[in-house]
Amino acid sequence: MAPKISPLLLSGVAIASLAALNFGLSSVSFNISKEFAIVDLGWCLNESSIYDCEKSQLYAGLANGSTFIGAAIGSLLIGFFGKLGRRISLMVINWLFIVGSIIAMASVNFGMLFVGRLISGMGIGLSALAPVFLVEICNPDSRGAFAVIYPLFITFGQLLSTGWQLLHMRIVDNLDQFGKPFALTDMDKFIWRAAQGLPIICAVIGLVLVHFVFKFDTPCELIAAGKTDEARDLIAKLHDLTLVDKIYNEFDRDQEVAKTTPNIPFLRAIKNPKYRKPIIHSFVLAALQQLTGITILTSNVAELFAQFMGRTYKSTVMCSLINIINFICTIVLSLIINKYGRKTLLTYGMAVSTLFCTLAAFSKPIGKQASWVGISTAVGSFGFVLGFALSMGGVTWVYLSEVYANEYKNGAYSIAVFINWLCASISLIVSEFLISYSEVLVNVILFGFCIFNLLYVIFFIKETKGVPPGKAYD
Repeated sequence: MAPKISPLLLSGVAIASLAALNFGLSSVSFNISKEFAIVDLGWCLNESSIYDCEKSQLYAGLANGSTFIGAAIGSLLIGFFGKLGRRISLMVINWLFIVGSIIAMASVNFGMLFVGRLISGMGIGLSALAPVFLVEICNPDSRGAFAVIYPLFITFGQLLSTGWQLLHMRIVDNLDQFGKPFALTDMDKFIWRAAQGLPIICAVIGLVLVHFVFKFDTPCELIAAGKTDEARDLIAKLHDLTLVDKIYNEFDRDQEVAKTTPNIPFLRAIKNPKYRKPIIHSFVLAALQQLTGITILTSNVAELFAQFMGRTYKSTVMCSLINIINFICTIVLSLIINKYGRKTLLTYGMAVSTLFCTLAAFSKPIGKQASWVGISTAVGSFGFVLGFALSMGGVTWVYLSEVYANEYKNGAYSIAVFINWLCASISLIVSEFLISYSEVLVNVILFGFCIFNLLYVIFFIKETKGVPPGKAYD
């Protein structure tokens, strides 16, 4: 029999889902539309190419990277806002998306675009509290399924943003199809700017739900504060009345240590041998999620595919299939994550990614100019995304929400997310220049990280499925 989904629980899920949706919308909003923005903002005026010059490479890399720099900054604030409560954090997240999106959408120069995307990025970094919020309101028996809602809606947001940007229905070139100098239409300007502003809609809905519907702290927060009766009443509203005792006891057990030693600072936790292992291994996992190349691939997929398939709108549409694969695989992950362990999915998924990354990395060095190279590289890229979505893409966030004990979760989780986004921003900014030098070199580097990632998961990562928070490495 399917578990009961109360209206209040549904509203809580919607709040977290909208934060994740904005993550997805913001993270890829400058991908396909990037060259249209370059022309609109005049970064390559009086250059031989209207969309590709030294200035555009620098500005585009920084504008794209600013989202992830902002995410790194936002992640450092997780510990602070974690102490203020999940609801306040979710309000701040939505306001960051609103302010950042408005500035980016109205950009008239590089500075405005950079600042707007930086502020939205802070919302992305803080939105890592959304899966924690979900874990703290759901039935503990369904933690895996609820935590995967976060990556599911991230990929859905990326799919929506990509679909919107494809409405350009063409690519930027120096000459249009009639041989005349390329000129932006009002629709082109509207599409790329609206791509920056889409998160505003979801953020406003999220604020309404937080302010007027889900007006409570989570059961875990109430129990930690000693508000037993309020926690039991809220659990009854969220779940079936017959499950109150069971769910309360589960939450109470998780909070038992936190009641006596609340909020251990990160620097104290890392010095404790009991906490050090899960902290270090989770930090490495958080870094590897980005260093294996998913952000580089999704942010530069149009350029990468153009090098193998030519600069055509068809190649742009083909590269958007990556977002569809990512979304479908995340749906599959949501259905199987409670059946299989986190480590099992990480291991087999990364094995698939590494296998296909081999194709992407070595097809061109081996085949040179052979006709099959483009197809082989595309298959390698699609296969990499498939394996990644079933492992590192979604499972990493679930793992990070489960691996820490409650008494030091806020600080450690904040640093883990910071490391994740720092690696994303660095790899993205560096890749903007490396890809123009050699896409083969980029793919070979990513292949090396895939190998290391797979081996690290096999030998060092412990299972968290069915294990109380913070106990996996005991």
